[in-house]
Amino acid sequence: AITLSALPDYSADKAVSKRTLAVLFGPRAATVLAIGSTILAALSTGLLLTHAYLRWSGAVLLAITVPHAVLLGVSLLTVIRKRLFDRRIDGVMRLALLFIFWFGFIPLLGILWIVLHRIT
Repeated sequence: AITLSALPDYSADKAVSKRTLAVLFGPRAATVLAIGSTILAALSTGLLLTHAYLRWSGAVLLAITVPHAVLLGVSLLTVIRKRLFDRRIDGVMRLALLFIFWFGFIPLLGILWIVLHRIT
């Protein structure tokens, strides 16, 4: 999300030599990096499946993040294809921020479930 937030400001950031990923590597490369990060994050949810206490939340997270990653990836490919680097990308930003949200919220629910069931 932080990489994507720099895309609409690319021209202004470049004019003042701000060192964002979009300025350093170009807006297209920064968007490709965001796609790669999305794929890696979604695939990394499989690691939670290996932890006995987090297996449930890992399965739920995997079921949510993989389709979400596909949707976000398609949206980012649209940004690249239509060259939307100099425009507001609020919808894509919402998708990216919600994608990040799942990685905190679902494991938190899993941990709370464990804690509540150990108390009772």
